[in-house]
Parts: sequence; C-alpha cells; structure tokens
Amino acid sequence: MNQTLKSTAQRLRRSPYQSLAAILMMAIAFFVSTVYFLSALSAQRMLTTLEGRPQAIAFFKDEAKPEEVSSLTKEIEAAVKVKSTRYLSKDEALQRYKEQNQKDPLLVELVTATILPASLEVSAVNAADLPEVVKIMKAAPIVEDVAFQQEETQGLVNWVRSLRFSGTILVSVLLLETILVLLIVFALKIALRKEEIGVMRLVGASVWQIRWPFIFEGMFYGIIAGLFAWGASYYFVIVKQINPLGTIPALTDFAVPFAITPPNILIWGLGEILLGIFIGFIGSFLSVWRYLKS
Repeated sequence: MNQTLKSTAQRLRRSPYQSLAAILMMAIAFFVSTVYFLSALSAQRMLTTLEGRPQAIAFFKDEAKPEEVSSLTKEIEAAVKVKSTRYLSKDEALQRYKEQNQKDPLLVELVTATILPASLEVSAVNAADLPEVVKIMKAAPIVEDVAFQQEETQGLVNWVRSLRFSGTILVSVLLLETILVLLIVFALKIALRKEEIGVMRLVGASVWQIRWPFIFEGMFYGIIAGLFAWGASYYFVIVKQINPLGTIPALTDFAVPFAITPPNILIWGLGEILLGIFIGFIGSFLSVWRYLKS
C-alpha cells in the first residue's frame, strides 16, 4: 500500500498540468451540479409550501349563516378530494390581519372586524380539482368573491419541471464530460509509462498492482474537486445570503433546502467528496482497464 501511494505521488509530480486540468474539470462539474441540485430541492420546497397553503378562498357575504357555510363545505368535500378546509370568522380574519401587519400600527387601527369578511379556505389534494372547487364556490349565493391562485401554482409547477429536466440533462452531460476528460488524461499518462508498465508485467506484477496507482490518483482528483465544489457552493449559496448583521434572510429558507447546522454542512461536504471519489474511480479504472485489456 505504501509503495502504491508513493507511486501515485510521483505520477502527480511528473505531470502536474494534466492533473490540474482533470481536477479543474471535475471541480467545475461538481460545483454546477451542486448548485442545480440545491436549486431543484429549493424549488420543490417552495412548491410544497405553496401547495400546503389555501389554494381557493371563498369570501362570504355578511348575511351568510353558519349552516349555509357548513352545507357549502360538505358539498365541496363530496365533489373533490380535499386536503383541508378552514373557516375563518370575522374576528379570526381580524386577528390574522393584525399578525400580518403588526409592524404597521396605523393599518391595524384603521381596520375592524366588521370590515373584513368571513371566509372558507380550501386546499385540494389534486391541484386539477381546484377549478371544480372554485365553480362550486362561485355558484353559492352566500359567496361574495373567490380568490384562486391557479396561474401562480401552475406556473411554479411548470418551472420546477423545467428546472428538473434541464438540470438533469446538464448535470449528466457535465459528469459524462468529466469521465471523458479523465479517460483522456489517464490515457496520456499510461501512454507515457507504456514501457514501465510492460516491464512491471514482465517481472510478474499483478494487474491490480498496475491499476491501483492510477486509480488512487483518480480518487485523489475527486477528493480535491469535491472539497473545492463544497467550499465554492457553500460560499456562494449560503455565505453570500447572510447579511452584515449575521442573520439569514427569509429567502434563505427557500434557497437552502436544509437547516444550516454543522452536521448538515459536514454531510453535504462528505457527499461532495464521495461523489468525487466515485467519479475519479470510474474514470481512472476504465482507462487502465481499457489499456490492459488491449
């Protein structure tokens, strides 16, 4: 093992520019892949949060009676699969208004419970059922107005799908290109040591004794590239979103799809390094395997 590691270090020193090119290519690919992965998770989190909110809201007339509201709720629940329904009285609507505008006392003082309407908030299991819910709401005599976020929700769904599709293609192409670069780099390294490898085989060296230095070299590339991608993505995705006071703005709740704690950051970095080791192993192994097979 020590001899293998020494051989790997010697090869790194003999061809530093080839090694640097491979490491930079891997680091860029991992960094872009990480950013797209975090973006996809963040977009999914935003979509899940939006879908969990009331998707259709019926605002009732002042003369609406409790039994009429109950009848409308049952009609909606019988027509479609409902995730949740919630009735807000005028007092509850006022309380919510105060909570949302607590930083502006003037707005709070100008509004009373008599001004705000009672409402029924409905969240459907399937977004495709929302038009039917809205249709039932608008047909009810006690309903004065209906708020429906169909365009916003559908637009976000389409955006998330496009992000997943384009991100999957881009990341796949980058990782494939990284493996091809490794194949080229190690093919050059093997070609330069063709005679040395031939002598090793003549003196009885096993196939794995020849392979391991190249494989360790590829795994070393992956470790360095993974560390670089981890540090760069952490800086641009997290550090850049922290304001001078050291607090994280609300946007970070969506931009970073996990709690920013040391264990999670370490797991994130470990994932980057393991991915680098895997890609480095695959690229170097395929190069050596192809040469020894021929």
